[in-house]
Amino acid sequence: METLVDVIAVFAALVGVATTLGFGAVQINGGISYLLDVPNNFLVQLLIIFIVTFLFIMSAWSGLSKGIKYLSNINMVLACVLLILMFTHWIHIAYFKYVYRHNRLLYSKSHSVKFPDCAA
Repeated sequence: METLVDVIAVFAALVGVATTLGFGAVQINGGISYLLDVPNNFLVQLLIIFIVTFLFIMSAWSGLSKGIKYLSNINMVLACVLLILMFTHWIHIAYFKYVYRHNRLLYSKSHSVKFPDCAA
């Protein structure tokens, strides 16, 4: 009975990881195809799955403590870069939101057109 429970637990874990990896590849491919000129198809998603799997294998191969340390350091560097970009470009974002709202109000008063709301 214990062996059956272990087999079911391992199978459930594998299915959960595979599902997450598959949905993640679709999401990443959608974002990349939206931003860049990359097709949104199965081959690109398969390439993304291979890259993510390779990164996972390299992380596990280098040892659990080293692999997590590498991933944590990369994550912190990317978070700091994003924070710096937000602080250096926030004025441009605020300006474009103001221009969008102002032009939307002017245009909607002169024409009977509804514009979507812009998040604050």
